Amino acid sequence: MNSVSDLDRPRYKTCAVTVIVPCYNCETTIAQTLDSLLEQTLDDWEAVIVNDASTDDSEVVITSYVARDPRFRLVNNRENLGVSASRNNALERATGRFINLLDADDWLVPDALKTMVNTCDRNPEYAGVYSDWTVVLPTGEHSLVRSHDESHVSFSALCISNRFQPPCIMFSTKVLGSAGRFDPTFRRAGDRDLWIRVYRAGFKFKRIDKSLGCYRDNPLSLTHNHLAQWMEGLRVVEYAHSNDSRCLEPLPEYENGPGLSSKEKAYEVLTRLHLRNAIVRSDRNGVIGISQRMVENGIQPVTAQSLAKAVATLLQSSHSERALSRRRWQQIRKTIDNVAYSAARYWGDEAYGRNFVSMLIRTIPRGNYTFSMFLTYLRYGGYREPLKMLRVLKRAWQRD
Repeated sequence: MNSVSDLDRPRYKTCAVTVIVPCYNCETTIAQTLDSLLEQTLDDWEAVIVNDASTDDSEVVITSYVARDPRFRLVNNRENLGVSASRNNALERATGRFINLLDADDWLVPDALKTMVNTCDRNPEYAGVYSDWTVVLPTGEHSLVRSHDESHVSFSALCISNRFQPPCIMFSTKVLGSAGRFDPTFRRAGDRDLWIRVYRAGFKFKRIDKSLGCYRDNPLSLTHNHLAQWMEGLRVVEYAHSNDSRCLEPLPEYENGPGLSSKEKAYEVLTRLHLRNAIVRSDRNGVIGISQRMVENGIQPVTAQSLAKAVATLLQSSHSERALSRRRWQQIRKTIDNVAYSAARYWGDEAYGRNFVSMLIRTIPRGNYTFSMFLTYLRYGGYREPLKMLRVLKRAWQRD
């Protein structure tokens, strides 16, 4: 059971939007998150902040905001329950017509809530809205991420890959009666799991063509558990492609989910994403663990070409490239070697590693920092055949 802080005041008046903020050990970031709510141009909001048994001073920071503004409400979990269960605790106390999900290390732009609420009110045929978002790195660099057009957001599309990013999403509480609430067994993929059920029930979200929030991320962080993220993703795919009893009122045509080809595509997209991230973030256990469990789960290996393209794209992105030190490249070199090792041991493909490196050579543009560091990797990594191919390519480029 959960304890409810004395600062979680009873509310009898409804408001336009309830902002749900789960928090676990976010003492260094949550002030910026809550300050962004105080700066909103819309006044008719409440924020239910769920302290998920933090062991740092998160509660102290939150309490200061609760004392400062009655729109902030605090709920304390006696034990760490995870983000999905914490969001459900907040939903039980929500009085807003709409729900916005705001993590304790992200923040909203000043007109975010007003823009989302007004768009929802002007388009009652939609059950919610979503927008572009901005990725913010520890270096302070900003990178705009364009959200998918509505024509590319559907039940079948969500079954293959996610389309939304908190905090840039708001939905009506009416969807919960048909789609159900967050599944507390998910600690990482609970939001995508809910969006699939929302669309399975026949609801849709409208796109807003601007960035309304900032998502704090470090694409080179070593703390991500890519194996655990991938395994939760497998469960999402399984639910999406089956008769999901958690969705209380599915449309008849979506009751049993998409077909087998969709499921295989979803596995491919999910695996490529997390293998790519594990390689670039130097998660050797992630690379090996995912590769091994792919065989155990009967999932076909990602092609060397598609994986190389995905890795090269992330390596070349401006916010990643500048953060790649020589030391980090040494670590990445090891995870690239782990790809070759895993493919040979678990997939029985001795040539995969060589093909993967060769495709990286072809994909990474010449003349930039990533290219020069990859040259160093090849020189000290023992890849003589790809290095010979690289010399041929360089001579061809020089003739162009």
